[in-house]
Amino acid sequence: MGDIIFARTRYAYDSYTDYYKLVQLSGFPICYIDEMDVADPNNLYIVSPMNGEMLDFMSDENKRNNHKATLIQWNLERPSGSNGMQQYINDNKKLLHQDYFDMIIVSDHVLAQQSGFVYVPMGSHEGLGYPGDYQDKFYDFIHLSCYSSNRSWLFKDPSTPKEEIDGLKIATNGWGEERHQRLLRSRFMVNVHQDEYMFIEPIRFSLAI
Repeated sequence: MGDIIFARTRYAYDSYTDYYKLVQLSGFPICYIDEMDVADPNNLYIVSPMNGEMLDFMSDENKRNNHKATLIQWNLERPSGSNGMQQYINDNKKLLHQDYFDMIIVSDHVLAQQSGFVYVPMGSHEGLGYPGDYQDKFYDFIHLSCYSSNRSWLFKDPSTPKEEIDGLKIATNGWGEERHQRLLRSRFMVNVHQDEYMFIEPIRFSLAI
């Protein structure tokens, strides 16, 4: 096997900040999707997230059909974003059949079983953060989630997370150093799915670790 290279979108997704920090900490090279050399058989590219940039870059059918590099999509999105499980499967299999990718991997083993895609667990890295000292804990838990009907009990209204539930102090959302400090001062991270699908959120688990 040649080089394993992670290919990212030029559009910056906040939800993938920790993912690409993990990639950097693990020592893998990163390029943009439009910088991939798909004619080089020594390259293995892992693309995540998938958006229109990949479709544009691989729009030429001859380029797709004759690419020599190995193209993998690491799909970390939930089926609800594809209007349900069957549509999620259909949309991703279409990308395989049309030669945009050679493989699609997911990081929930039940999702892999139900979809037929390849299961690859996502690990973490000590450089992503540390748990802090117990005596410094101020919050009972942190959830770092956006509003959805499944999570409504965590919010006063769709734009305002609760700061306390039944006497338990909750660290509110944030980014950067603010989020880092709240994580250090929280005893637990609580993960609530945004929808009815019972699959894990791998990036959130890696951060919690």
